Amino acid sequence: MPQTCLTDTGSESSTLTHFAQQVVEQGEEVALRDRFGHQRLPEGVYTPGEIDRKWSEEIEADFAKWREEQK
Repeated sequence: MPQTCLTDTGSESSTLTHFAQQVVEQGEEVALRDRFGHQRLPEGVYTPGEIDRKWSEEIEADFAKWREEQK
């Protein structure tokens, strides 16, 4: 039986569509962060320990700049 999200009136809700959109957007964000990390590690900009834990404000700022350059 397929899973369907229903409102209290019994009609299908757009909740699943919204959830699916969030999953896709978060997946894209993770992929971008992975690309950034995989690029910066061999460049010697950051160590694996810096990339593999919660990023500092400096890394977040560098990522934001890098992300804009990718567009």
